[in-house]
Amino acid sequence: MSRTNAFELELHVLNRGANEWIPHRRGATLSSVRRIECAAFHNGEFYFCDEGDKLIRVTVAAGNLHWKW
Repeated sequence: MSRTNAFELELHVLNRGANEWIPHRRGATLSSVRRIECAAFHNGEFYFCDEGDKLIRVTVAAGNLHWKW
């Protein structure tokens, strides 16, 4: 996960059998999500923790990303 600008996060996903990373973007201001400190994967979900108290959960279902925080 990276920040493309002050208002957007970007996550690149490599689907099974694919040859290219697919970028997925989500609006997020610097005040809502700061620097990502750590990440984990558990039971089909990605978890990203920022340096504050935010937790971003990303799930992939049928090729679609679902962002929750």
